[in-house]
Amino acid sequence: MKKLISLLGGLGLIASTISITSLAVIGCSRSLPPKIDIRTINSAIEQIILTKEEFWTTQELVEKIGQELDVPNAMNISEEFADTEKKVKKFTFTPTDYSQYVGQLSLYQVLNKTTENHTVFLDDLGKAYLIAESAPDKTKEIIHIGWDTETRTAHKMPSDLMFAPSYISSNIKSLENLFSGVAEFNDDLASWDTSQIENMASMFNGAVEFNQDLITWNTANVQDMSNMFNSAIAFNSDISNWNTGKVTTMEGMFQSAIAFNSDILTWNTSLVKNMSFMFSQAILFNQNLTTSDNAWNTSLVEDMNHMFNSAVSFNGDISNWVTSNVTNMSFMFSDSVSFNNDISKWDTSRVENMESMFKQALFFNQDLKSEGNAWNTARVTNMSNMFNSAIKFNGDISSWNTTNVNNMEGMFNYAILFNKDIASWETQTVMNMNSMFNGALSFRQNLSNWEVSQIQNCTDFTNNKNWKQPHQPNFKINEQGN
Repeated sequence: MKKLISLLGGLGLIASTISITSLAVIGCSRSLPPKIDIRTINSAIEQIILTKEEFWTTQELVEKIGQELDVPNAMNISEEFADTEKKVKKFTFTPTDYSQYVGQLSLYQVLNKTTENHTVFLDDLGKAYLIAESAPDKTKEIIHIGWDTETRTAHKMPSDLMFAPSYISSNIKSLENLFSGVAEFNDDLASWDTSQIENMASMFNGAVEFNQDLITWNTANVQDMSNMFNSAIAFNSDISNWNTGKVTTMEGMFQSAIAFNSDILTWNTSLVKNMSFMFSQAILFNQNLTTSDNAWNTSLVEDMNHMFNSAVSFNGDISNWVTSNVTNMSFMFSDSVSFNNDISKWDTSRVENMESMFKQALFFNQDLKSEGNAWNTARVTNMSNMFNSAIKFNGDISSWNTTNVNNMEGMFNYAILFNKDIASWETQTVMNMNSMFNGALSFRQNLSNWEVSQIQNCTDFTNNKNWKQPHQPNFKINEQGN
């Protein structure tokens, strides 16, 4: 239910009109300035209307307003049915004294709003329609959100929506895709009771104008927040106190949310299994995410691929994350050009894919020594482009177990400072070393003992003229290109 801020014509169905002519019954004791816009009472009266499932009468509404509010003392209230099925009432508030008051306020009441599963939308003239699906394209205002009775998923909002109701039914369990692609929507949703919601996946995906306060939302039952603010490029509201204790996936949650940089340090992530793409291309995000009890507890996370990809400002503290269940770290810090924090204690013993993990991580230069399960790379099969263009990297990775790696293509391509001894690496299963040290102009180590009998591609292995040929691997395939 939302106000319709325009001077609307009547629909010819007026049942009654009552004038509030004295504030003696309303209880106003203040002297009011002239030319008060009566639309300023919108929220207060709306909340009164929402307290009943059955229809208000005009007389009941006048009495309740008199009990609850200070309002202007010269106002007419009229009521009419706004739809042909008589399931929607419109209450119109107008001044009786235009020398003191201006404007017109229209508020709608849907009969049995908790159980009414049809979407109710308004046309340009303020006439209401009920529909058992999403409202048609070009609809600007929804006054009641319906839902699918089997899945209890709210009907998606039309792409041109501007105004949404100030409540949702407690029968709705899923808000998945609700405002997805609704580009110009930026209405206030702070009063929504979301305590029953279990799914918020892609809720604001592509809602490029949305940036409203959601700090009061109860998210205690939400399990899926994947892509919730994906490409919501204006969003940067405070959601620090959200209860995320039941969330199992945050995949792509802030992907391309280019304005987002709010503090979420206290979020409970103890049940989250998927954080892939979570902050990918969130170009302003730079908050510490240090584990403390269940806050940023990553012990169940299995997928972190692209998590901070192109998060160009990020350099937060994630040093004590538990990564013992992660299997995929591919592209995790690729193009994360500011990141250079200590992650030397990370348990990588289950990681299988490190492709492009630090590709173009321009400032990254930390030691990643294999000690116990810390940087245990025994299961990794793909290290292609791992440090490609990581131009400052020269960390200690000499003790890595590379027994199962089959792809090292471009691994140190243009890692121009790297020159650590990796002669002890076992490379007997590697098949691709294409461009592995191409542009790695500082590298001088002796790799002549590397086992490279399985190599099928070593094109452009190096272009470093200062790296002695006898110190390079002894490739035995034709068309080496090195």
